[in-house]
Amino acid sequence: MAKVLQGVKQTYISEFTAQTLLNSLSYCVWLSDKDSRIIFTNLAFGEYLGINSDTRPILSSIVHSDDLEEIRRMLYDEKRTYNLNRIIARVRRFDGVYRWCYICSYPLYGPENLLYGYLGTLTDISNAMSNFNLDEMMSEFFDSKYENVPFGLLVIDQDDQIIFCNDMCETITSRSKEQLLYKNWKLFDYSNNSTELACNLEKIKSGEKERINSLLKLMKPDQSEVWITVTVFSLKENGTDSGKYMFVINDITENIHLAEQTSAQERFLSLFWSDRPGMIFRCQPGPEASMSYVSEGCFQLTGYDQRFLTTNKRFYFNKVINKEYRQYLYQRRNEAIQENRIHKDEYMITTSAGEQRWVFEQLQGIYDASGQLVVVEGLVSDITESKEKDYEILKMQYHDPVTGINNRRFFEASCRNLDRIDRLPVTVVVVKVSGLRLVKEALGQSVRDELMVSVSQIITRCCKDKDVVAVTGEDEFTVLLPESDYDQACNLIQQIRMQMKVSKDKIYSKTGLITGFFGCATKKNKHELLCDVVHQAEKNLYFPCEGEQKHHAAFPNIYSSQRFMRRQISERSARVHKLCHYLGLRFNLDEDEMNRLKMLSMVHNIGLAEVSSNILLKQGKLTRDEWAVIKMHPEIGYRIALASAELACVAEEILYHHEWWNGAGYPKGLKGEEIPFLSRILAVADAYDAMTNERPYRFALSKEKAIEEIKMYAGIRFDHSVVRMFLHVIQEEGLD
Repeated sequence: MAKVLQGVKQTYISEFTAQTLLNSLSYCVWLSDKDSRIIFTNLAFGEYLGINSDTRPILSSIVHSDDLEEIRRMLYDEKRTYNLNRIIARVRRFDGVYRWCYICSYPLYGPENLLYGYLGTLTDISNAMSNFNLDEMMSEFFDSKYENVPFGLLVIDQDDQIIFCNDMCETITSRSKEQLLYKNWKLFDYSNNSTELACNLEKIKSGEKERINSLLKLMKPDQSEVWITVTVFSLKENGTDSGKYMFVINDITENIHLAEQTSAQERFLSLFWSDRPGMIFRCQPGPEASMSYVSEGCFQLTGYDQRFLTTNKRFYFNKVINKEYRQYLYQRRNEAIQENRIHKDEYMITTSAGEQRWVFEQLQGIYDASGQLVVVEGLVSDITESKEKDYEILKMQYHDPVTGINNRRFFEASCRNLDRIDRLPVTVVVVKVSGLRLVKEALGQSVRDELMVSVSQIITRCCKDKDVVAVTGEDEFTVLLPESDYDQACNLIQQIRMQMKVSKDKIYSKTGLITGFFGCATKKNKHELLCDVVHQAEKNLYFPCEGEQKHHAAFPNIYSSQRFMRRQISERSARVHKLCHYLGLRFNLDEDEMNRLKMLSMVHNIGLAEVSSNILLKQGKLTRDEWAVIKMHPEIGYRIALASAELACVAEEILYHHEWWNGAGYPKGLKGEEIPFLSRILAVADAYDAMTNERPYRFALSKEKAIEEIKMYAGIRFDHSVVRMFLHVIQEEGLD
């Protein structure tokens, strides 16, 4: 497999990445060795033919016996010409049914022009092929019912002269019957296949074959191309050969164009036809390719003046071409010129400014009347922008837009590919970043994205080049470690944990909200599927198997976050916490309730972090609209708390800490014991602290005045029992 891939010139991707990309394509792609044994099929090919990853058939074994000669001819022609070749053939699917397919194949050559194998694509064109009864047509052809059939029919005699054609032939060829009749059928073929078809036709004439199929290209009078399939058979009269031969013709031009849009090789060749500025040239044959004429586009393309290339005897255009392409291009050009055909290729050049550019070249030889080569003419066009766009499209398909690393699509394709090849053991590491939803709710999407980028960079730095790192969820990364066992994965986890702890990234120090959880699992035999191993690694985040440790990286505690407790919120929360602590002790709350009360007292105003400072710091009375914004903070805090595993246990208490005992509070208008008990405790402590401390819009009340206010609102705003306990705490603990 690796050796065959070397035949793709200048492939700057690894074998693993190449297989991953091929598997992501929606059309059928295959690779075979030089003996036509299939050594790789992408997933689309396997699904179409029903071939699993362990099956490696010879190409000819899946082709109808009547079409084997076409396959052999295609491969033979490729060896001689280095050209892309096209044929039609019937291919057997998993259900045993043969389907008509359009097959493109291209030879892959390595160093010293050694043939390594073939790259091909396959497209189903059965819907374009006419469904006719051959036996019936051979015996009843002259029945008038065939005059108006939806496919072309023509008959030739022993001398290859057309002696009959129906109306559809006129439509397909854009020629009248008068223009077709009594002409040699070979005059209309421009696909270089007429010689092969003529050889096969001789076998029908001799009785060696009953019928043949071929793919031809016709040229209409307006110079447009028509691709047709041709089925040829001998006509019988009274059971014996009549000396006449039927051509059944189907126009499949539309199918060919559709197939070429999805064929990697056809897309490669079609770049020339884009409307790009280029350089027209005329040069002498030879390795230097000295120019006798260069168009003005030369300067825009290469940075060299056109006269420099035509008058400087020591500098040739070939020197602009990157060295690794020169010998390869020289051989390909010579072969095309010797065979009197057009040469097309892509390569890289270095401009006068040292810039690297991709170009597409098309050239052909110009011959005199005696057939001697005179000059070579061609066009070189800049395709760098197209190459970059192709790369960007590929990047968008397989990369996460926030972090720039691989996304889930690439990750899943990598898993399928690793399931097909032997790189055991393969270990999966899942990194769950807890707290990102909380960051998004409280600090915004941009801060959340910064954190994702920072974590992705840490993970990537700790991994090797062969490892696959991907974003697989809103707060999840997954790493594939080919040829790595569980111990190596644990070492990686330890490295990531240490990098997170020692990170000087200001995002961590300012938020302190992130906790990383790690889980891993290992694929040890080829029968396991990586998708199952990934699920096991995800389970190990919370339910590690025996002998497996759950790893976590604890960042600074959430309650120390100055970003949440900005504008003195954290200082006020500390005072409220102290008062709540004494009240909790008075009510003999158990340890769990005391912990929840402590957390509630520290984060109950977390929703104020999303309120504008223009409102929070306003000097003077709030307007109705501004007060409506303030009253939203319990619901904002509730959503933030639900987004955090650490705060979810007090989310309801945060939502209801501004409810009144008589039902006049907000946001839900709960009353009495409908209000959570911890919220009732907090309401008293929070109100006392608010009254005894200065606000931007008023001075602080005295301790005595604040206590009188609390007493006055007992049974109205506050729970009687909480107020009584509050008065004991103030009196006995001496709190200010």
